[in-house]
Amino acid sequence: MINLIKNNILLKLFFLIILFFNFYGLHIAQAAQDVQTVQDVQVAQVKNKKILLQSKSENEKFQVDEIYSLFDLNHKRTGSVKIIAIKDTRAVARLTEGRAEVGQRAILSLSKESNSSFKFGIGLKLMQNDVSVVQSFLGTKETVNLSGTNFGFNTFLGYLLTEKILTKIILGFEMHDLKVTALQTVCGGSTTNQCALKANYLTVGGRLNYEFESFWLGIGGDYKSGFGIETNAFYSDDVKSKANLNFEIGKNFHFNQKQYIPISIGYEYSLNTSTDVPKISQIYLNLSYGFDK
Repeated sequence: MINLIKNNILLKLFFLIILFFNFYGLHIAQAAQDVQTVQDVQVAQVKNKKILLQSKSENEKFQVDEIYSLFDLNHKRTGSVKIIAIKDTRAVARLTEGRAEVGQRAILSLSKESNSSFKFGIGLKLMQNDVSVVQSFLGTKETVNLSGTNFGFNTFLGYLLTEKILTKIILGFEMHDLKVTALQTVCGGSTTNQCALKANYLTVGGRLNYEFESFWLGIGGDYKSGFGIETNAFYSDDVKSKANLNFEIGKNFHFNQKQYIPISIGYEYSLNTSTDVPKISQIYLNLSYGFDK
Protein backbone atom coordinates (compact mmCIF):
# COMPACT_ATOMS: atom_id res chain seq x y z
CA MET A 1 0.00 0.00 0.00
CA ILE A 2 2.85 2.39 0.87
CA ASN A 3 4.51 1.71 -2.47
CA LEU A 4 1.22 2.32 -4.28
CA ILE A 5 0.81 5.69 -2.53
CA LYS A 6 4.41 6.66 -3.39
CA ASN A 7 3.87 5.74 -7.03
CA ASN A 8 0.66 7.76 -7.25
CA ILE A 9 2.28 10.83 -5.67
CA LEU A 10 5.24 10.64 -8.06
CA LEU A 11 2.98 10.27 -11.08
CA LYS A 12 0.93 13.28 -10.02
CA LEU A 13 4.12 15.29 -9.52
CA PHE A 14 5.33 14.41 -13.03
CA PHE A 15 2.09 15.47 -14.66
CA LEU A 16 1.81 18.67 -12.61
CA ILE A 17 5.29 19.71 -13.78
CA ILE A 18 4.41 19.08 -17.42
CA LEU A 19 1.08 20.90 -17.13
CA PHE A 20 2.78 23.90 -15.53
CA PHE A 21 5.34 24.23 -18.31
CA ASN A 22 2.73 23.58 -20.96
CA PHE A 23 0.59 26.52 -19.79
CA TYR A 24 3.32 28.95 -18.76
CA GLY A 25 6.40 27.87 -20.69
CA LEU A 26 5.16 29.35 -23.96
CA HIS A 27 4.99 32.82 -22.43
CA ILE A 28 8.46 32.43 -20.91
CA ALA A 29 9.92 31.39 -24.27
CA GLN A 30 8.14 34.25 -26.03
CA ALA A 31 9.44 36.79 -23.50
CA ALA A 32 13.00 35.58 -24.06
CA GLN A 33 12.57 35.92 -27.82
CA ASP A 34 11.10 39.42 -27.49
CA VAL A 35 14.10 40.62 -25.50
CA GLN A 36 16.55 39.37 -28.11
CA THR A 37 14.56 40.44 -31.17
CA VAL A 38 14.26 44.08 -32.21
CA GLN A 39 12.83 43.31 -35.59
CA ASP A 40 9.14 44.23 -35.94
CA VAL A 41 7.64 41.98 -38.61
CA GLN A 42 3.98 41.53 -39.45
CA VAL A 43 1.92 39.25 -41.69
CA ALA A 44 0.86 41.43 -44.65
CA GLN A 45 -0.89 38.86 -46.86
CA VAL A 46 -2.05 35.26 -46.61
CA LYS A 47 -2.78 33.08 -49.64
CA ASN A 48 -3.17 29.38 -48.95
CA LYS A 49 0.18 28.23 -47.53
CA LYS A 50 2.13 31.28 -48.78
CA ILE A 51 2.62 34.20 -46.42
CA LEU A 52 3.91 37.71 -47.17
CA LEU A 53 5.92 39.19 -44.28
CA GLN A 54 6.57 42.93 -44.02
CA SER A 55 9.35 44.44 -41.89
CA LYS A 56 8.90 47.97 -40.54
CA SER A 57 12.66 48.46 -40.23
CA GLU A 58 14.92 48.84 -43.27
CA ASN A 59 17.92 47.92 -41.13
CA GLU A 60 16.62 44.44 -40.49
CA LYS A 61 17.09 41.97 -43.34
CA PHE A 62 15.38 38.67 -43.98
CA GLN A 63 17.35 35.55 -44.92
CA VAL A 64 16.17 32.52 -46.83
CA ASP A 65 15.48 29.47 -44.60
CA GLU A 66 14.89 31.55 -41.48
CA ILE A 67 12.01 30.35 -39.28
CA TYR A 68 9.51 32.84 -37.81
CA SER A 69 6.92 32.14 -35.12
CA LEU A 70 3.50 33.79 -35.50
CA PHE A 71 1.62 35.38 -32.59
CA ASP A 72 -1.92 36.75 -32.38
CA LEU A 73 -3.07 39.88 -30.51
CA ASN A 74 -3.27 37.90 -27.27
CA HIS A 75 0.43 36.94 -27.63
CA LYS A 76 -0.52 33.32 -28.26
CA ARG A 77 1.62 31.41 -30.72
CA THR A 78 -0.45 30.18 -33.65
CA GLY A 79 2.16 28.68 -35.99
CA SER A 80 5.45 29.15 -37.82
CA VAL A 81 6.68 30.03 -41.32
CA LYS A 82 9.90 29.50 -43.28
CA ILE A 83 11.35 32.20 -45.56
CA ILE A 84 11.61 31.07 -49.21
CA ALA A 85 12.12 34.40 -51.09
CA ILE A 86 13.16 37.98 -50.24
CA LYS A 87 12.59 41.42 -51.74
CA ASP A 88 13.82 44.46 -49.78
CA THR A 89 11.84 44.66 -46.53
CA ARG A 90 9.38 41.98 -47.61
CA ALA A 91 9.66 38.22 -47.66
CA VAL A 92 7.61 35.36 -49.00
CA ALA A 93 7.30 32.51 -46.52
CA ARG A 94 5.76 29.05 -46.46
CA LEU A 95 3.47 28.06 -43.59
CA THR A 96 5.10 25.06 -41.89
CA GLU A 97 2.66 24.61 -39.01
CA GLY A 98 -0.46 26.11 -37.47
CA ARG A 99 -2.31 29.03 -39.05
CA ALA A 100 -1.56 32.60 -40.19
CA GLU A 101 -3.73 35.74 -40.30
CA VAL A 102 -3.11 39.24 -41.63
CA GLY A 103 -1.84 41.56 -38.90
CA GLN A 104 -0.17 38.91 -36.80
CA ARG A 105 3.28 39.58 -35.41
CA ALA A 106 6.16 37.40 -36.62
CA ILE A 107 9.20 36.82 -34.38
CA LEU A 108 12.44 35.23 -35.51
CA SER A 109 12.77 31.86 -33.78
CA LEU A 110 15.45 30.13 -35.85
CA SER A 111 17.94 31.95 -38.04
CA LYS A 112 19.74 30.48 -41.02
CA GLU A 113 23.00 30.40 -39.10
CA SER A 114 21.49 28.56 -36.14
CA ASN A 115 19.46 26.12 -38.21
CA SER A 116 21.88 23.29 -37.48
CA SER A 117 21.05 19.66 -38.09
CA PHE A 118 23.11 18.54 -35.09
CA LYS A 119 21.84 18.75 -31.51
CA PHE A 120 23.72 18.08 -28.29
CA GLY A 121 22.61 17.86 -24.68
CA ILE A 122 23.33 16.74 -21.14
CA GLY A 123 20.72 16.05 -18.51
CA LEU A 124 19.49 14.83 -15.14
CA LYS A 125 17.09 11.91 -14.88
CA LEU A 126 14.66 11.30 -11.98
CA MET A 127 13.34 7.72 -12.01
CA GLN A 128 10.71 5.63 -10.29
CA ASN A 129 11.95 2.05 -10.75
CA ASP A 130 9.83 -1.05 -10.17
CA VAL A 131 11.09 -4.63 -10.20
CA SER A 132 8.90 -7.70 -9.90
CA VAL A 133 9.85 -11.37 -9.67
CA VAL A 134 8.26 -14.56 -8.37
CA GLN A 135 9.99 -16.06 -5.29
CA SER A 136 9.31 -19.38 -3.57
CA PHE A 137 8.97 -20.04 0.16
CA LEU A 138 8.29 -23.56 1.47
CA GLY A 139 6.47 -24.43 -1.74
CA THR A 140 4.45 -21.20 -1.75
CA LYS A 141 5.13 -18.62 -4.44
CA GLU A 142 5.09 -14.88 -3.77
CA THR A 143 5.51 -12.04 -6.25
CA VAL A 144 8.04 -9.63 -4.79
CA ASN A 145 7.73 -6.02 -5.98
CA LEU A 146 10.70 -3.76 -5.23
CA SER A 147 10.60 -0.04 -5.94
CA GLY A 148 12.62 3.11 -5.41
CA THR A 149 13.06 6.71 -6.56
CA ASN A 150 16.54 7.14 -8.02
CA PHE A 151 18.70 9.49 -10.11
CA GLY A 152 20.78 9.26 -13.24
CA PHE A 153 22.63 11.31 -15.84
CA ASN A 154 22.61 11.21 -19.62
CA THR A 155 23.92 12.91 -22.72
CA PHE A 156 22.57 12.86 -26.25
CA LEU A 157 23.62 13.55 -29.82
CA GLY A 158 20.77 14.33 -32.20
CA TYR A 159 20.39 14.81 -35.92
CA LEU A 160 17.44 16.45 -37.70
CA LEU A 161 16.16 14.25 -40.51
CA THR A 162 13.46 16.81 -41.37
CA GLU A 163 12.08 19.96 -39.72
CA LYS A 164 9.90 17.77 -37.48
CA ILE A 165 11.79 14.48 -37.10
CA LEU A 166 14.84 14.18 -34.83
CA THR A 167 16.95 11.06 -34.24
CA LYS A 168 19.02 10.77 -31.06
CA ILE A 169 21.76 8.55 -29.66
CA ILE A 170 21.70 8.53 -25.85
CA LEU A 171 24.41 7.50 -23.37
CA GLY A 172 23.65 7.43 -19.66
CA PHE A 173 24.44 6.33 -16.13
CA GLU A 174 21.76 5.24 -13.63
CA MET A 175 21.84 4.42 -9.90
CA HIS A 176 19.22 1.96 -8.68
CA ASP A 177 18.35 1.44 -5.01
CA LEU A 178 15.16 -0.60 -4.57
CA LYS A 179 13.59 -2.15 -1.48
CA VAL A 180 10.44 -3.89 -0.26
CA THR A 181 9.18 -5.76 2.78
CA ALA A 182 7.86 -9.12 1.58
CA LEU A 183 5.02 -10.98 3.24
CA GLN A 184 7.24 -14.01 3.87
CA THR A 185 10.96 -14.64 4.41
CA VAL A 186 11.71 -15.21 0.74
CA CYS A 187 14.91 -13.13 0.41
CA GLY A 188 18.49 -13.68 1.55
CA GLY A 189 18.23 -17.45 1.17
CA SER A 190 14.83 -17.49 2.90
CA THR A 191 16.27 -15.74 5.97
CA THR A 192 14.59 -12.32 5.74
CA ASN A 193 11.58 -10.51 4.34
CA GLN A 194 13.63 -7.33 3.75
CA CYS A 195 14.38 -7.55 0.02
CA ALA A 196 16.80 -5.14 -1.65
CA LEU A 197 18.61 -4.40 -4.90
CA LYS A 198 21.44 -1.92 -5.42
CA ALA A 199 22.98 -1.58 -8.86
CA ASN A 200 24.54 0.89 -11.28
CA TYR A 201 23.81 0.79 -14.99
CA LEU A 202 25.54 2.15 -18.06
CA THR A 203 22.94 2.74 -20.77
CA VAL A 204 23.01 3.18 -24.52
CA GLY A 205 19.90 3.84 -26.58
CA GLY A 206 18.21 5.63 -29.41
CA ARG A 207 15.12 7.77 -29.95
CA LEU A 208 13.01 8.99 -32.83
CA ASN A 209 11.19 12.24 -31.95
CA TYR A 210 8.36 13.87 -33.86
CA GLU A 211 7.79 17.59 -33.25
CA PHE A 212 4.24 18.93 -32.99
CA GLU A 213 3.25 22.59 -32.59
CA SER A 214 3.69 22.77 -28.81
CA PHE A 215 5.28 19.43 -27.79
CA TRP A 216 7.09 16.37 -29.13
CA LEU A 217 6.65 12.61 -28.91
CA GLY A 218 9.49 10.11 -28.80
CA ILE A 219 9.86 6.35 -29.17
CA GLY A 220 12.95 4.19 -28.95
CA GLY A 221 14.85 1.68 -26.88
CA ASP A 222 17.67 1.23 -24.36
CA TYR A 223 20.16 -1.45 -23.45
CA LYS A 224 21.57 -1.38 -19.90
CA SER A 225 24.66 -3.07 -18.52
CA GLY A 226 24.91 -3.35 -14.74
CA PHE A 227 27.85 -3.34 -12.34
CA GLY A 228 28.35 -3.02 -8.59
CA ILE A 229 25.28 -5.20 -8.04
CA GLU A 230 24.25 -6.00 -4.46
CA THR A 231 21.02 -7.94 -3.90
CA ASN A 232 19.47 -10.56 -1.64
CA ALA A 233 16.37 -10.92 -3.80
CA PHE A 234 17.74 -12.08 -7.17
CA TYR A 235 20.66 -13.77 -8.80
CA SER A 236 23.09 -11.02 -9.85
CA ASP A 237 23.29 -12.36 -13.39
CA ASP A 238 19.51 -11.94 -13.76
CA VAL A 239 19.75 -8.16 -13.31
CA LYS A 240 23.15 -7.63 -14.93
CA SER A 241 21.70 -6.51 -18.26
CA LYS A 242 18.31 -5.56 -19.66
CA ALA A 243 16.63 -4.23 -22.79
CA ASN A 244 13.66 -1.87 -22.88
CA LEU A 245 11.26 0.08 -25.08
CA ASN A 246 10.86 3.79 -24.30
CA PHE A 247 7.94 6.15 -24.86
CA GLU A 248 8.29 9.89 -24.15
CA ILE A 249 6.40 13.17 -24.35
CA GLY A 250 8.25 16.45 -23.93
CA LYS A 251 8.66 20.12 -24.69
CA ASN A 252 11.66 22.36 -25.52
CA PHE A 253 11.98 25.77 -23.87
CA HIS A 254 14.36 28.03 -25.80
CA PHE A 255 16.65 30.58 -24.15
CA ASN A 256 17.78 31.80 -27.57
CA GLN A 257 18.31 30.50 -31.09
CA LYS A 258 20.90 27.92 -30.05
CA GLN A 259 20.22 27.01 -26.41
CA TYR A 260 17.17 25.35 -24.92
CA ILE A 261 15.87 23.21 -22.06
CA PRO A 262 14.22 19.91 -23.08
CA ILE A 263 11.83 18.55 -20.42
CA SER A 264 10.15 15.19 -20.85
CA ILE A 265 8.40 12.38 -19.03
CA GLY A 266 8.68 8.79 -20.20
CA TYR A 267 7.82 5.18 -19.59
CA GLU A 268 10.33 2.37 -19.93
CA TYR A 269 8.79 -1.01 -20.78
CA SER A 270 10.86 -4.10 -20.02
CA LEU A 271 11.25 -6.60 -22.88
CA ASN A 272 11.71 -9.44 -20.39
CA THR A 273 8.81 -11.92 -20.58
CA SER A 274 10.08 -14.54 -18.10
CA THR A 275 8.33 -14.91 -14.73
CA ASP A 276 11.52 -16.23 -13.11
CA VAL A 277 13.77 -13.32 -14.11
CA PRO A 278 13.12 -9.80 -12.75
CA LYS A 279 11.03 -7.51 -14.94
CA ILE A 280 12.26 -3.93 -14.42
CA SER A 281 10.03 -1.03 -15.51
CA GLN A 282 10.53 2.69 -15.06
CA ILE A 283 8.71 6.02 -15.10
CA TYR A 284 11.09 8.95 -15.46
CA LEU A 285 11.44 12.70 -15.74
CA ASN A 286 14.27 14.14 -17.87
CA LEU A 287 15.57 17.67 -17.42
CA SER A 288 18.32 18.56 -19.88
CA TYR A 289 20.34 21.42 -21.32
CA GLY A 290 20.48 21.33 -25.12
CA PHE A 291 22.33 23.34 -27.74
CA ASP A 292 22.83 23.36 -31.49
CA LYS A 293 26.24 22.99 -33.04
